Amino acid sequence: MEQIVRDGRRAAAIVRRICTLVRRAETERRPVDINDAILELRLLVEGDLRRNAVNLGFDLDPHLPRVEGDRVQIQQVVLNLLKNAMEAMRGESGTERRIRVVTRTLEGAVEILVADTGTGIPAPASGDIFSAFYTTRPQGMGLGLTVSRSIATAHGGSLRAEPAPGGGTVFRLALPALPGRAAPA
Repeated sequence: MEQIVRDGRRAAAIVRRICTLVRRAETERRPVDINDAILELRLLVEGDLRRNAVNLGFDLDPHLPRVEGDRVQIQQVVLNLLKNAMEAMRGESGTERRIRVVTRTLEGAVEILVADTGTGIPAPASGDIFSAFYTTRPQGMGLGLTVSRSIATAHGGSLRAEPAPGGGTVFRLALPALPGRAAPA
């Protein structure tokens, strides 16, 4: 019951913040420990991972600096990338279904990589995936990556996709790092 209440509150916070983003109003900007925010998402996707037989691995830099931003919005971007990765592997057979989340510092930014072993992005569609209403899924609305890129841009960062070596896709979310000490390991 506590988890249901917590998930309900989280869902309400996501809806509030997406409405704020759409209205372009001021968001809650605070120092965010990216590793902590990502590990918190693991609980939200555990059931989906089991149902889809997906192995989720982490390679998180323990000396990662914090970023300034809205924690819930940043988590929403990573959650969308994780769910998209699971969806990309849904029909795959014969290969291990694996998602790897990596964090690292890169030229004054914190970079979050979400790599999957799915079907990858079809070459003609690679430029369209961030366009509103573009989707490759029958049930998809085509808004997840558009909203995710808008959140990244609103935080002074970027979101891009590229083919993963050996198949699949790597999404790269880069956010400006705050100067100073790293988040506690």
